[in-house]
Order: sequence, then structure tokens, then C-alpha cells
Amino acid sequence: MPWKAKENLLALLDIGSHTIKLYILNVSSSKQEWKIVDSMWLPIQIGKDIFVRGSIRQETLSELNRILTRYQEVIRSYRITDIKAFITSALSEASNSESVISRCESILGVPVTIIHPHQENEAIYLAVSHITHNHPQLKHGTILTLHVGSGSSRLFLEQNGSLLLNQTYHTGILRLSQYLPSTPSAYESYFYPFVKHLQKTIQTTIGEASLHLVLLHDDIVRMLEHLGYKENHHLYLLSRQEIEKITVAFLSLPDEELVAHYSIPDTTIQTIRISLVFFLTILRQLSLSELYLPHTISTFGFAYELLHKDNEKLTTATLSSVMALAKRYQYDAEHAQKVMHYSSLLFDALKITSHLSEREKLYLQVAALLHDIGYFVGPTNHHKNTYDLLRHTEIFGLDPEEVLLIALIARYHRKSPPKKTHSEFVNLDIHKRILVTRLSAILRIANALDTCHMPAIRHLEVHLKDNTLSLLCHVEPKHGHAYEVIQNAVTVNKTLFENFFGIKVVIEKR
Repeated sequence: MPWKAKENLLALLDIGSHTIKLYILNVSSSKQEWKIVDSMWLPIQIGKDIFVRGSIRQETLSELNRILTRYQEVIRSYRITDIKAFITSALSEASNSESVISRCESILGVPVTIIHPHQENEAIYLAVSHITHNHPQLKHGTILTLHVGSGSSRLFLEQNGSLLLNQTYHTGILRLSQYLPSTPSAYESYFYPFVKHLQKTIQTTIGEASLHLVLLHDDIVRMLEHLGYKENHHLYLLSRQEIEKITVAFLSLPDEELVAHYSIPDTTIQTIRISLVFFLTILRQLSLSELYLPHTISTFGFAYELLHKDNEKLTTATLSSVMALAKRYQYDAEHAQKVMHYSSLLFDALKITSHLSEREKLYLQVAALLHDIGYFVGPTNHHKNTYDLLRHTEIFGLDPEEVLLIALIARYHRKSPPKKTHSEFVNLDIHKRILVTRLSAILRIANALDTCHMPAIRHLEVHLKDNTLSLLCHVEPKHGHAYEVIQNAVTVNKTLFENFFGIKVVIEKR
């Protein structure tokens, strides 16, 4: 009888900094739901090698080979042909990263994808928000979610389901361990400056609002499972006193006793020890009495990405975090929202004939919300100030290259159009130059329609017919005098649009 693969099973491999995880998932035919059939976790020293030596040692590579070969045998026993493999973004820092990926792909027989930081942010957010947004105590509150990885840490701050802040810190546990004091009792003093900065960031964003703390740590979750802790709505709840008790044990007991009592590999003891002190420092500094630990880890977020990536949810999260960012720069919220609305109307009118994508619409909306934040630096050349502020800003749901494009779109909302004498523009490839030019052309008109920064236009109709874009402005009677100013602004700013699209722009008062 011929060998037959099982169609509904998926093997998910997460090659992390200190653990390699294998999940066998039973996926529904709609790919909307799945359940774990089997799982395996085995320790590896990839992260330690990278952060200490800059490359992965041959001994670690041999161990990697052994683990993946073992996992491949498990995958074959399930007759699975659908295999997805991911590897930590920290690998890109290793001098022999190409060799490592090649070995992994040779053993598994499938491509291995490096998960970049912005993708990991999305994955973690999708995985955790799926739980917190359905939790009776958390869904209407303010939530601080911290994912402390080996090489970096990630912060997500949400209020009533809206993402206000997402930041990545290059201060993961393995990086921190290189500089820790030799005495564990001094760890808390070492962490204090970072936690104090964290507290200031939170206060700046939400003031003195009370919050719930959600921490992600795979090894601690496995330890809690062994100790008999029970989940409630897919979350473990620990009091500060319980964290203190476990922390004291990890600071005082010898490693052999910790391995026996908590059923953990000896390779994870130091990272758990550091993490516990770090978490306890956060609880004390933020005056919190408890924390939540979700059973879901980032691997499940990757499964969300694979099986039913919720683009609408990600877009909503991106825009809400962008509005929070703009607020920190004291933007004119009413003007920015109007420019985004007008930009969207113009974009939708052009979408079919100009073959515009939904991703481009997101770039335009983000640029519209942020185009004036340069005023925070100063009014002179505020469009250039906006570019300078944005080009190195971390924005949830966007990779650094996309953020650069948005910075350029926002920069060209006024004054000079994109030119090949502008180094930041000419360094883009031709397709990205086209994208920046067409979206900045749209943004210029949208911005001109609210040039008075007042509710002059009650309703805007946008129609594209016979190579003419008609802007029908239903003007508020009490602001009728503003129409002439708006008309002049559109006339001045439509040149780039008309030259690029070959479409005439006509504005009329209704």
C-alpha cells in the first residue's frame, strides 16, 4: 500500500535562541482553527553562542543537527509533508548564519524562514491579544504585555483593546546576563534603571491609569504546569508573593535541587533566575500585586500568521499605535484625521484604474496621520522634521523599509516634490520611487482640502470620470469664506498629481 500523507496535520518548528520547539497541529479545513496533537521542546545554546562569541560553535551545530534529525523522525512518524520552520532573528548576528540555515534546510528538506523583529512583534501581538481581548478582566482594561526574549524584549501597551505603544529593546535575558553582577542579590539594582525608564514610558502614555501586567516566558509557564498551577481563560495568575517565593528559591537553592523540584533543564536555570528577578523588579516598581502569564507563546503567533493572518486586526492596531505616537508629538488630531479621511477617499477613487493595493492605502493613512509631527521640532521646514523623526521610528505592523517609505511620503506633503537630487529618494529602487511619488501626490491634495484646519467641508464627494477627478465640496455655510482658501490650496498643490497620474483635478463648491 503506497505511503499517504495526512492532509490536516502541520508540523511547526520554532528554532529559538535557547530552545527548539516542535508542534504537531491538527488544522481545520478552513485553516481558521487548530489544536496541538503533540509537542517537543529541547534546549540549545544558539543564543549564548551568538551573544558571547558572535558565531555558533561546532558543538552547538552538532546538537542542532541531532535535535532536528530527531524531530524529522517524529514528523515522518505522523506522515506529515506540510512543514513550516522558523528561526530566531538573532541568527542574523552570527558570522556563520548562512551555514546554519543551510544545515537546517538540508535536514528538514524545507526552507527555513528567519523571523524578523517586526514579524515577531506581529506574531506575539496576535497570539496574546487573541487571549486578552476575550478575557473578562482584561478586555476593557489597560494591559502592559512584556515579552522578554533571549536577545531582545518587547513591550505592548493597550487600553480598551487599542494598541497605544509598541517598543523593542535590545535587552534580552542572554544579552543582560553578560553584564550582570556576580552576586544574584544585586540583580535588582542592575535592572532598576531599565524598569524606571519603563515606568516613565508608561506614565507618559497613559498617565496614572491602573494596569494589568502580562508577561511571556515559555520556561516559567512550563514550570508552572509542572507545579500544578491551573489556567483560567488560558492565563496563569500569580501574586507578587508567589513570584517572590519562587524567586527566593532560585536565588538560594543549588541547581540540582531546582532541576529536581521544578522539572526544568539545567540549561534554563540561569535565564529563569534572571527573568524572575526582572519580573519582580517590575512588579515592585509599578506597585502591582499580580501578573498574568499566557499559555500561548510566540510560536502560536506564527501559526496565526500562517493560517489566518488577521490583516484587519493588524491594520487597526497599526493605526491606533500611530495615533498614540502622533499624540506624543502633540499633533493636531482633528486635522490629521481629516487628511487621512480625504486621502482614503482619493485613494479609493483611483484604486482600480491605478492598480493600488491595500498595503499602499495603509502607508498613505499612516503618512496622513503623521505628516505634521515635525512641528514638534519647529515650524520651519516641518515636513523635513517629520521625515527625520519618522525614519528611525518603530511602528507596529511595519518593517523599517516601510517606515522609510512613509517618512518620505509625509516629507513630500508640501514644498518640493520628490526629486532625483534628493539622496534619500534616489537611493530607492524605481518601484519604490513610483510608490512614494503617487502617494505623496494624493497626500498633497488631501492636505490642501483641510488647509484652513477648520470644519469648512461638511462632506466631500470624489468622482473619477473621463480622466478628470472631481472634488465636490459641500461647504458649511458658516465657513463659506474658507472655500476660496481651500480652492487656491488645491490649485497650488495639484500639479504633482496631474503630472504623475495624467488626470485633471477639478474642485467645485456645493
